Amino acid sequence: MFCLVLMFIRQVKKELDDLRDKLQPLTMKYRKEKERIDEIRKLKQRREELMFSLQEAERRMDLARVADLKYGALQELDAAISKLEGETGENLMLTETVGPEQIAEVQYDCNYRIFQRTNNPDSLGGHLAEMVIFLVSRW
Repeated sequence: MFCLVLMFIRQVKKELDDLRDKLQPLTMKYRKEKERIDEIRKLKQRREELMFSLQEAERRMDLARVADLKYGALQELDAAISKLEGETGENLMLTETVGPEQIAEVQYDCNYRIFQRTNNPDSLGGHLAEMVIFLVSRW
């Protein structure tokens, strides 16, 4: 009996080690993508700040500053942002934007859960539906 327990523990430890080995590349990929997205956000924030500075310089008629921002710093930032956004791979774990597929998936999940709750007589939703029908029929 004790030997069976030891064998079971060894098997569980082996499976746990295998799972850790599979998790490590996923964790590295996640961190790399997270760093890329954080860098893009930081560059976009910097671009917004420079755009505000550009508007201020235009209002003050500081043409040297306007030219420096418009044809120097902003173009460099735009190039860096484009480069980082262009480095996207096929199987991304993280995305900056939400696409129609993700919206449809969430909508389907919500509708399915609502359907499950309202059609299950043991759930609160099922009881509420019965109560509403009862009250409407008596009214």
